Amino acid sequence: SGAEGSSSGAEGSSSGAEGSSSGAEGSSSGAEGSITAAESITPAEGSSSDAEGSGAMGKGGWRHTLSDMNYLAEFASSQHPTKPAVLLGHSMGSALSQQYISLYGDTLSAAVLSGSPGFMGVPQLLFAEIVARLEALRSGPDMPSELLQNMLFGKNNAAFAATSSNSGPASVSQDELTGYEWLSKDRAAVEAYVADPKCGFVLTPRSLADMFAGMRSARSVDRVLAIPKKLPIYVFSGAQDPVHAEESGLDAMLSCYRSTGLQVDYKLYPEGRHEMLNETNRVEVVADLISWLGSNLSEE
Repeated sequence: SGAEGSSSGAEGSSSGAEGSSSGAEGSSSGAEGSITAAESITPAEGSSSDAEGSGAMGKGGWRHTLSDMNYLAEFASSQHPTKPAVLLGHSMGSALSQQYISLYGDTLSAAVLSGSPGFMGVPQLLFAEIVARLEALRSGPDMPSELLQNMLFGKNNAAFAATSSNSGPASVSQDELTGYEWLSKDRAAVEAYVADPKCGFVLTPRSLADMFAGMRSARSVDRVLAIPKKLPIYVFSGAQDPVHAEESGLDAMLSCYRSTGLQVDYKLYPEGRHEMLNETNRVEVVADLISWLGSNLSEE
């Protein structure tokens, strides 16, 4: 479940793949409800604008983020009215985007999901939400939790830690492991992530609990049926990305989407890890994305 912080998040675009960051974190169990653009301008009480430290989205953070994404998209479209509007969500941004398209999908020309966990099982999401809410009571809603960090990401790097010392241009010794080898085979990209103070944090307990509630809502029948049938969707991922649990999460999402008549294209990159746009074959990945956009978009 892509709840680890990054400066990328969910990205909106008014012209193909060129996007602007929208800070995709936090959550609310009432996420399917929308709020007005005027409400989205004024920060909610305890929202990310005044919370202490990264990862604390505050009360209703997920719902307000969805609304802010829509406000940004409306602004971009007002500035470029003849350009198609595309939403690109990566990692946790893809979880936001999976819900966004059920709320505001009719305002988009296409949606792209990168590094998505897909659809986690409802019992799994409920369990994770309950643990996070209990942890919020124990340690505080907006305080970092080592327990939740280990629960979510403790095993992500295990397979890569065991193979990173093998021979090859990207091989490293066990002493040089960063714990983030699961992100990319590109050593420089991983080191840049580790060095960036805006990357690597984990959502705080309340925000994680609300995120899981939002993910549960996004996979509900009524939300999936609310996604416009005419909206082209492109899903791409690395085969070795641990967040989709060996494609089980992606398979569940793709099956659900396609069963309702949605237009979904899917690209899986062998040996690719979590951040395909920062992978060693990123030129290929970007070329595939641009090709898909060119085939599915038309200027009005």
